[in-house]
Amino acid sequence: MNCKTALNLISAIFLTASMLACSQDSNLLPNEKGGITFSISETNHNFRHADVGEPKFILLSIKDMEGDYIYNMRKIDLFNMNGQYLTENIELPVADYTVEDFAVLDQDASIIYLTPKSGSEFEDYVSTPLPHSFSITPDNVNNVVLEVLPSDFGGLDKFGYAKFSLQIVKHLKLRPNSSDGKDARVDSWYGDENWGDREDLMIKNWTIDGRLSRTRAYLDFDFTDIPAGATIKKASLSLYHWPENTHSKLSGSNACWINRVTEAWGEGEITWNTQPSFTSVNRISMEASETDNEDYLDIDILPIVNDIVNSPAGSDGIMIQLKQESGYRALYFCSSDYHDPDKRPKLEVIYSY
Repeated sequence: MNCKTALNLISAIFLTASMLACSQDSNLLPNEKGGITFSISETNHNFRHADVGEPKFILLSIKDMEGDYIYNMRKIDLFNMNGQYLTENIELPVADYTVEDFAVLDQDASIIYLTPKSGSEFEDYVSTPLPHSFSITPDNVNNVVLEVLPSDFGGLDKFGYAKFSLQIVKHLKLRPNSSDGKDARVDSWYGDENWGDREDLMIKNWTIDGRLSRTRAYLDFDFTDIPAGATIKKASLSLYHWPENTHSKLSGSNACWINRVTEAWGEGEITWNTQPSFTSVNRISMEASETDNEDYLDIDILPIVNDIVNSPAGSDGIMIQLKQESGYRALYFCSSDYHDPDKRPKLEVIYSY
């Protein structure tokens, strides 16, 4: 399967043109008009990109053959008619036209799909880059097919929309492995020991031979793909139970704080005695476990990620600690070194720029 065919399977927008007969005369009249509607078929599951919101609008520019805009970046509502997304009927005089801009927007008016333009980096990814010609003719129904690509394929300039003023939405999924991951636990009992290559991330308070042992977990992710000035819409962290041990609330709640780390650290060097500084500003609360093997899925850490993106020079990931570092209580999660990739820490960030 070639690249163009594969991308055709990703998504498609169908523009259905229906003619309104305005005269019984066989000759064209100057004021004859036709109708065009724009529809999106949700039954084509390849169109819907799982990482973005539901299509709500179309942004459309149309020119006539003289090069004058009939519509210039017109925002048109999409209506969900039993799984079929349909716009209102647009009347146009019987003539030839070109579609100059075509984008699909979500409920926040952020771009989620685009048709690339001729001359852009992505023009060869579709069979019909813009501008694309269509005709309104009497007594005919004209069907025009425009292919679209998810907006997170690349920046707007790569689609040929360098001057587009609306936002583009991207979904960043981070799930590093043992080579790319940066996480470690530190333990007060082993103050000078490094635990950066362990398969577990332990957050624990216990005693060893009657001596207090406090354990914290550090994680960092690569945010360099998020451009400066981006608006973070969602940031969710998922941690998965390490099956070799069980969460414990022997002495009470094992609720935790997630703090932003403000000093550089290395996975292979960090110890309890060399812990980096952190801040409690905008820290996130993790509730106590309800079961002894609970996964913590989609923890909302938006405030911390906002701070990391806005202050990258003073941000080096997160640290998780028990709210009460006393008694006997613990949480056990898998690290990026864990052998099962589906159990490694995951961070998902949706942002626009």
